[in-house]
Amino acid sequence: MKDINTLLDEYYHAKDRLRELENIIDEYKDKIDEEMNDRETEYLETHEYYIERKQMSSETLKKADCPKEVWAECATRHQYSALYIKKKGEKRRSRSRSPRRRLSKRS
Repeated sequence: MKDINTLLDEYYHAKDRLRELENIIDEYKDKIDEEMNDRETEYLETHEYYIERKQMSSETLKKADCPKEVWAECATRHQYSALYIKKKGEKRRSRSRSPRRRLSKRS
């Protein structure tokens, strides 16, 4: 078994690679969105691929926007563990990942 320092080092670098790949994927999505907007379509097809853009929605409720009694009665609680890693001396891990993408409303 690897020593803990090697394990943590590999985990740290894997998280960085994941963040980089997420940025690359976001760039591809932006380019595909632009192409679909230019063609005024929600569906593209080539001889190898098809892609469909769907408008999704979700509903959320913030605790601050809800009466305390309703929140206390209806809130669902989830418990999970999370790992946060940073190198010693770092104040905060850089967040090179772009903010959540939102499709602009088309006119």
